[in-house]
Amino acid sequence: MKIFILRCLTWLAIHCWYYVFSKNYQLTIERRYLKAVLPSYNSIVELTGTVGRMRWRRDGYMELWDAISNPKATWSKHKLGLKAGDCDDISLFAADRIEDMMKRGKLPDVVEVGLLSVPWDDGFKVGGHNVCVFRYRETDHTSSLRDIHGRPFVYKWAHMSNWDRGEPREDFDSLEAVVRNVLGRKKSIGWALATVKLKRKKYGWGSKI
Repeated sequence: MKIFILRCLTWLAIHCWYYVFSKNYQLTIERRYLKAVLPSYNSIVELTGTVGRMRWRRDGYMELWDAISNPKATWSKHKLGLKAGDCDDISLFAADRIEDMMKRGKLPDVVEVGLLSVPWDDGFKVGGHNVCVFRYRETDHTSSLRDIHGRPFVYKWAHMSNWDRGEPREDFDSLEAVVRNVLGRKKSIGWALATVKLKRKKYGWGSKI
């Protein structure tokens, strides 16, 4: 019964509050950062260097305890030598910069990127983690899929965040496999994938994870 109730509350939070609240927070509380210029990267390796140096801090009353910061705010704080933000702030910054590289043709094998939210129950308290997740093509000669050049490939998933000094964890066969990796031994109470603009794309109840 406890897990069922938590999954219902998570569904309500994701569908009715989390993203809408965060977008309003970015436009109001963080409006002073909107003119900041974000850095450009040419590879995920370059981006990893920045993400790995970003210092984590828990959301407090200034973030109304759980808001996702604008990537420009996260970068500005980091550039000033301050703690950049928590996992959702740092992960959204990474997702935003990967999307920028995709638009500039720097990551031809990356086909999708977003922010993955993974709340959990560890038996004692409710917690969670947010990661930048991206789907990419990987050469596989056993696959029937072919790219525009006729090369065989399969789709794989990877995720990166403030964990592991920003280093991506790669080679997952599905988004659900990424969720399981983030969870570890904890119990899933739902998960959600959003775009860089915080528009919900996919939602999982968590019962099959």
